[in-house]
Amino acid sequence: MEDSLVDRYLNDMTASGCLMVAVLFELVIESGLFQTNVSYDDLLQSAALTVQIADQEHQVRYTSKHARTVPKEILIQADAAPVMLEQAVRLSGAAVRGGHIYWQENVAELLAVQKELEMTQEELCDTGDVLKAEAEQKAYRLRLEEENRLYDLVETQTASQVGMLRDLTTQLGQAQDLDTARRLLGKIVVVGTYIKRRSDLIFVSRQEQSIRTEELLLGVRESAENLRLYGVECGVRIAGCERLPAETASMGYDLFEAVIETGIDTVSAVLFCLEPEGSRMQLTICADCAGDMTLLGESFPGVVVWQDEDGLWYLTMAFEEGGSCA
Repeated sequence: MEDSLVDRYLNDMTASGCLMVAVLFELVIESGLFQTNVSYDDLLQSAALTVQIADQEHQVRYTSKHARTVPKEILIQADAAPVMLEQAVRLSGAAVRGGHIYWQENVAELLAVQKELEMTQEELCDTGDVLKAEAEQKAYRLRLEEENRLYDLVETQTASQVGMLRDLTTQLGQAQDLDTARRLLGKIVVVGTYIKRRSDLIFVSRQEQSIRTEELLLGVRESAENLRLYGVECGVRIAGCERLPAETASMGYDLFEAVIETGIDTVSAVLFCLEPEGSRMQLTICADCAGDMTLLGESFPGVVVWQDEDGLWYLTMAFEEGGSCA
């Protein structure tokens, strides 16, 4: 005997429940209470989005109410990259199963912000150019000020020697005999050498507090060579260090020049010696001349001056490690 419909389905409570639910949903759908997969055109027309759906051939099948009509060529371009339409509308596209989807966005605010940023960038570039020019002018002005300061320092340091050169030049022009002219010319060379080498020390030491010992050695040796031409025997010794404090080098060379100028007419020999003694640098200048070297003790504080029984003058000065006189 075959089973009836009631025995086949209603006898199983699970199957009966599922069947009743399915019947209920079908009745609700048929009554229109549930939206189903129909009326896509109406749904897309009422959407606030500006969307277009096209097939594989880029034929538009569905279009929202506010979407603009776009030529097929433009749609194809939008597949690769967004395309700007009129009135600041950007068209973008993407591939979907069975076709393509395109959406349109109003980017007027974004373009306004972009333009404002571009203007700001131009202003910043202009400002940067102005600041760069100002920085260059400031650097140039500082360089000129530093050069003027150094030239003023050179002029102050060598003022007495420059005045001495003027007097010697005047005397040279008035000299009546060759021997006198030669003596005056020798003095001019000696003083001129000091001016040149002392200026070099100032310029070399403008950025650092110490200079190479070779710089001082070159200056003293050149002065010594010119003194030999003048008829003065000279000896120079600098040892024990590779660099010297700028103050030590300058004061040592100044004292050497002062000894020469004091005894220029009577000096026959001079010795310059700078070497370490313990933790200090000891400067010793020995001169054989008839001039009075004791006066230099007033011009150079820290200098010890004495004369031995043979008439030789000794001038000593000790420098601390930092360059100041001991």
